[in-house]
Amino acid sequence: VGQTATVTQNGDSNVSDIFQEVRIAGANDGNNFATVTQDGSNCFATIEQIDQARGVTATISQFAATDGSDAAIVQTGDAVDGAPDTANTADIIQFSGSNNFSGIIQGDTTALGGGTAIGASDSTASTFQQGDDNESLILQGSAGQIAEVTQVDNGNESIIAQGDFGGDNGDANVFQGGTNGFSLVFQSSNNSVAFISQLSGDNNSSDVDQGFAGNLGAGADGNEATVTQDGSDNESSIFQNAVDVGGLNIADVLQQGDGNISIIDQEGTSNSAIVMQFDGSTSDVFQDGTGNMTTVTQGTP
Repeated sequence: VGQTATVTQNGDSNVSDIFQEVRIAGANDGNNFATVTQDGSNCFATIEQIDQARGVTATISQFAATDGSDAAIVQTGDAVDGAPDTANTADIIQFSGSNNFSGIIQGDTTALGGGTAIGASDSTASTFQQGDDNESLILQGSAGQIAEVTQVDNGNESIIAQGDFGGDNGDANVFQGGTNGFSLVFQSSNNSVAFISQLSGDNNSSDVDQGFAGNLGAGADGNEATVTQDGSDNESSIFQNAVDVGGLNIADVLQQGDGNISIIDQEGTSNSAIVMQFDGSTSDVFQDGTGNMTTVTQGTP
């Protein structure tokens, strides 16, 4: 019902596939918008808007300097037929480079990992890729999620999973400006925020897990994690309420040299940890309880 699909192909040897299907005719499912623009070469783009997707928008843009890249958007909505709109928005921009992949899934993600959430609504996901051999995957399974991934160099991988096990209104932002970086953000709490910046360098790895709560989800409200890694071969892991419930945890890690390792594990409420490491340092912070504060500074700024 009321579906709109637009495909524009100006490049060479591109393939585009748009599939729009309502679940129940007359239940106000539909009214979706899908747009694909392919100015590059040898690219593939697919958009699926199915099941209870209502009032969703998907856009894939593959620019002229893009070659051999793939992009996919799947929007299934939530578990309710009819109004109100699920109103999810997904946007993939592959600006230049080759052999990049970007995928966005908004809706029922339970089949992907055994989660408990039943669908996304009012969520926004966007990916920008410039470089070669980058991979990005965004999964949004609950309401009010925001995810943004920017990859501007080569060989980076980013995975963001929001609300697969519960939790609404998460915000995840990943920037990868170096090479061969890896970033994983898992958010199952309400109002969680994660900002991952791998501005330069090579082989940096970051893992942020917020609110998993032993496979139950919604383990904490208001978790915040900020990771900045400017050197090479750095590792950062932040687990906040990964096992027990709690809330208001904040972790901030800055590693500007090479070969640093930081691990933070916070359970309970009102915990805060700040770690600054500059070259070849290792830091482990474990906090279990309430009202804890830890500050670790190593090396020469």
